[in-house]
Amino acid sequence: MEEISGIMVEKEARLKTQHSNSIQAQAVSTKKALDEFKREQIRKYAEQRQRERVEQLKIFSGMERRFLNRTFANFTETADNQRALQHAKRYAEKFDEMMPNGGNPPRIEKNGLLLTGSYGTGKTHLAASIANELMARGKTVIV
Repeated sequence: MEEISGIMVEKEARLKTQHSNSIQAQAVSTKKALDEFKREQIRKYAEQRQRERVEQLKIFSGMERRFLNRTFANFTETADNQRALQHAKRYAEKFDEMMPNGGNPPRIEKNGLLLTGSYGTGKTHLAASIANELMARGKTVIV
């Protein structure tokens, strides 16, 4: 009888330990899930704030609505404007590097881009594409 009682006590202790371990594992799992949920909510909030900032930048940029959808992706590339497209893309990509002093313009202007060509070659589209790219990255653009 004592033997059975001892086995029962042992079994009960094992079950309590297993139950306690299970509860601890669930608590850790729940905390991890909650932490991941919080990180995801913070990320979504930051993305929403960025979208709102970009929309505000577009409003205050002075760009006409018809130019706000101009991008490098929807630019019609031809043999005649291929170089201009490459230069415009590089200008947008390297914009931050051309702005020393923490984003303040340099004393000697060496960061401009001049687009020339005849009517209908894509100058305005490229200029708008650059502006839209910069605004998408949170830069203020005034047209």
